[in-house]
Amino acid sequence: MGNVKELSVDDKGRLQLPKDIRKKLGINGRGKVKVIITAPMPREEFIEYMDGFIKGGDPPVDPLRLKKIGG
Repeated sequence: MGNVKELSVDDKGRLQLPKDIRKKLGINGRGKVKVIITAPMPREEFIEYMDGFIKGGDPPVDPLRLKKIGG
């Protein structure tokens, strides 16, 4: 899917996949999926990690135009 989703864990340690994800994966009840789990990253750590990925200046394409194209 290529998306990152943050899911809640209940008191029994269970995750519930949102309906839109189950639909995209073709899960109609019980099934198996492969999951990559990572702990949430604190904001400061994320900013430090992303340092250098984002360059200054204007983006080459208007982000609002991309949003309209993507639907």
